[in-house]
Amino acid sequence: ATGATTQAAACPNTCSHATISGVTAADHDSITDCVCDAGSSGANGVCTLCAAGSFSTAAGAATCTVCSGSIYGSATGETSEAAACPDTCSHASISGVTAADHDSITDCVCDAGSSGANGVCTPCAAGSFSTASGSATCTVCS
Repeated sequence: ATGATTQAAACPNTCSHATISGVTAADHDSITDCVCDAGSSGANGVCTLCAAGSFSTAAGAATCTVCSGSIYGSATGETSEAAACPDTCSHASISGVTAADHDSITDCVCDAGSSGANGVCTPCAAGSFSTASGSATCTVCS
């Protein structure tokens, strides 16, 4: 607003999960001046924290990066893959490509040669096997 006498009147909008790096009045006159912080993503000043299973390493990210491979985590707003997805599936893998596919141990699907449920997998014992991923039990040799 022009002619404002207080900060609240001059600056009624705030950046959420974002900052403004400029120092002039023109740098602070629009929501589009907000740049998303690391750990969040968005565009034109509309930023949201990265969801569990994803992260952004730098300010200004348009999207968050989904955790890779067979790792997962439940924290939001993280700035590195190590912080976003500190846990690794054991004897299991994750095939999904969205953040929601990497946010819980239950996203882990047991590999062939192992069995279990809800992401808790163990290798088949000697004398038993599983031929497919996702097996709840191992089959005893006949």
